[in-house]
Amino acid sequence: MGEFLGTIFGGIFNVAAGGGIFGILASLGTQFLKFKRASQAHKQAMEMRVQDRLDTEMAIKEATVKGSWDGLKESLRAAQITASNSHLWSNDIKNLYRPFFTTMLWVMVFLFFRDLLAAANATDMIALGKTTIAKHFTPGEVTAMIKYIVNSTAFTASAAGMWWFGDRAQAPPGFKNT
Repeated sequence: MGEFLGTIFGGIFNVAAGGGIFGILASLGTQFLKFKRASQAHKQAMEMRVQDRLDTEMAIKEATVKGSWDGLKESLRAAQITASNSHLWSNDIKNLYRPFFTTMLWVMVFLFFRDLLAAANATDMIALGKTTIAKHFTPGEVTAMIKYIVNSTAFTASAAGMWWFGDRAQAPPGFKNT
C-alpha cells in the first residue's frame, strides 16, 4: 500500500509540478504580451505627439508664410500708390534713361574694342597715330588698356542690362507705365 500511495502522490506531484511550470510560463507569456501592448501603445502615443508637434509647426509656418505674403501684398499696394502719385515725367525719364545708358555702354564697348584692336595690330607709329584713343598710349599700355577697359566696360554694360531687365521683369504692372 505504501508503494501505491507513493505512486499516486508521485503522479499528483508530477502533474502539479507540470501544471505549475505551465502556469509560470503562461504568466510570463501574458506579461510579455502586456509589455508588447504597452510598448505599442507608448510608441503610438509618441508618434501622435510627434505628429501633433509637426502639425503645430506646419500651422506656424503656414501662418508665417501667409503673414509674409500679406505683408508683401500690402507693401506692393503702398508702392503702387506711391508710384501712381509721382509725376509721370519722372517715371518717363527713369524708363528712358536705363535703356539709353545700357545702349551707350554697349556702343562704348564696340568703339573701344575696335580702336584698341586697330592699335594692337598697328605695325608702325603712323598706323598707331590714326587711331582715336590708342594713339595716346605706348603699345604695352594699349595691350593693358584693351584688357582693362574692355573687361570693365563689358562687365558694366552686362550688369546694367541685366539689372534693367531684372527690374522690369520683377516690377509690378503699375511701375512699368503701360
